[in-house]
Amino acid sequence: DQKKKVVPSFEKSIREVLSDAGFTGVLYNIICLVPSKELVKVATKLLRSLLETGAESVKAAVYNQASNHDKSGKFFKQLRNQIQASLDYLLREREGDVGTEEVILNEHMDTCSSSFELLEFMCSRYLDMQNAFRVQKFNRTSIDLVAFGSEFLDQFVKSSANLEQLDSRELELVISALEFIIACCQGPCPDNQLHVASSPAVQVCQLIITNDDWKEDAAEGLIDGPKMKIRVQDAAIKVLAVCLEGRTDQEVHKILAQNFDDELLKSALSVLTPKMQEQ
Repeated sequence: DQKKKVVPSFEKSIREVLSDAGFTGVLYNIICLVPSKELVKVATKLLRSLLETGAESVKAAVYNQASNHDKSGKFFKQLRNQIQASLDYLLREREGDVGTEEVILNEHMDTCSSSFELLEFMCSRYLDMQNAFRVQKFNRTSIDLVAFGSEFLDQFVKSSANLEQLDSRELELVISALEFIIACCQGPCPDNQLHVASSPAVQVCQLIITNDDWKEDAAEGLIDGPKMKIRVQDAAIKVLAVCLEGRTDQEVHKILAQNFDDELLKSALSVLTPKMQEQ
């Protein structure tokens, strides 16, 4: 595992003070209401930064905004829509339907990654928000962000052939989506565990874990220390592991057993584990 970022205590207090002063609500409302895409992107990154240290009070402030001041669910819709719009562009670019402009491509990659990271920090080990990501009982309509994260992975990875074509930058995006799925379940959140276990994310994780053909720059290039291939496979394994965390029943086990080629998975894990230990 990568070392957890150590944030000085004064930096945590600054985030909490800003949140207590209403800055969380300001950013939340910008994301909900402001038509400027650029301003929404900035607000997304700032809110992500406020949540980065995992302060419970900041998570609670965001949850309070969602549950008490956003009955139409504009915030969740906005985050979903901006990820979907960027995904649509990336898929069209992959098919050659739009011109490859590096600046625009990077912007869409950044939008997806920062949005998934924001969602991850919002719900990580915070049960109320984890459940709210699946169903918003406090809203007139619900947006299932847990299912959306799984569908994103399914569309972006799609097949083993596509996985082999992804470069290190695209695999970073896959990791962001996987880490969001992990955060939805970690703690654990029993209902989200069942939800994810029955989702396309499981098949995507199986593809990642068992895949042995990787684009050269993804397999060999070093990013943040560990090889990209190991980082992606590690995140995929964690998705499966977190689905089983803390369960006293066999429901998730049975679902996973139905979806997996056990021998193929065992074979892949037997190869992967020693490699991970070397990192």
